[in-house]
Amino acid sequence: MEFFYESAGLAALLAAAVFAAYFVKNVLAALYRRRDEARKAERLICALYAEIKANTQDLEEFIALSPPLERAKQAVRSNAALRPHITSACHRIVYESHLNELAELPRPVILKVVAFYCQIGRLVALISGFDRLSYERISDEGRAQVIEELWRTVERGVKLGHEVMHGLEVHAPLELTRDALNVA
Repeated sequence: MEFFYESAGLAALLAAAVFAAYFVKNVLAALYRRRDEARKAERLICALYAEIKANTQDLEEFIALSPPLERAKQAVRSNAALRPHITSACHRIVYESHLNELAELPRPVILKVVAFYCQIGRLVALISGFDRLSYERISDEGRAQVIEELWRTVERGVKLGHEVMHGLEVHAPLELTRDALNVA
């Protein structure tokens, strides 16, 4: 009878050890998954920050190097053959290749990131419109309005870019955004 009690005690002890090992293994796996997801989100934040910073700087440069809006509008009003030559080198690789991972970012940041890239898309569409035959056929005032829309889109892009970078700075570890800020 004593052997039975010893066996039952050992079996219970063994069962408890197996359960404890299983529990610890699952807790550790969950912690590793959480750490890996956090690292992945941090890398995404850093990459998005750098890409948005580059786009925002390009838009700021456009504003700084362009003639004043009224002068540009007057130029297209007075010369129907004038087609502004604007190149667009918008950076979208990080955003487009990580769309599925945007959900890992805080909701307010997601909304601003999407709004920023929508603005970039609008800018690209406006720039490509200068190459269409329809641009030549619109009125002088219509061409001036297109120029004004382009300037306003660039200005909104700069504003959104700064808002997104601020949001990413708030939600990212300081060393990530500091590294992105130092790359210029």
